Amino acid sequence: AMILHSPQLFSMILVPPFPFKESLTREAAAFYLEPLIDMMDTPVLIVSAHAGDTFLAVAFSREGFEAQETVKSGVMGKHSKGGWSQKRFERLREEDIKSHADLVNEKLAELMGKYGALLKYAVISGDDGLLRQISPGIGLPVVERRLERHDEHNIKALLDEVYGFVSYRIEL
Repeated sequence: AMILHSPQLFSMILVPPFPFKESLTREAAAFYLEPLIDMMDTPVLIVSAHAGDTFLAVAFSREGFEAQETVKSGVMGKHSKGGWSQKRFERLREEDIKSHADLVNEKLAELMGKYGALLKYAVISGDDGLLRQISPGIGLPVVERRLERHDEHNIKALLDEVYGFVSYRIEL
């Protein structure tokens, strides 16, 4: 986190989207914001993983996506009734999720082959079980986030979330 303090004006804590490269303290007449500005140009892989519908993207900055892929496949919904049929249903659902993860891993391997050397982080969000099946293929430092489910009609909102800061005003 970064603390910005101006005694007469305000004190604020900024939680950045990615870790800082180094820890430093600076006292000056103006705020030192270069590390924050640099973060806006951090190349990342974005994985929004949901059973049957996973969004993969590469962004070099907050300006837009360099590449994006949506992987869709049929995965049954959850079953709420008990009994033997529930066990069979859950087993079939797990198989569907496994085959969806396999499709996602294929697309992920293509993206990593093309862009992997340029990327700094993987920002991941979504279903934990599915992410566990995908994560081994990422090979980047991972930043886990609670992103809104991707919306193909408003994909810019996802970029805003990935590169967004959380800020808190504090009273000292």
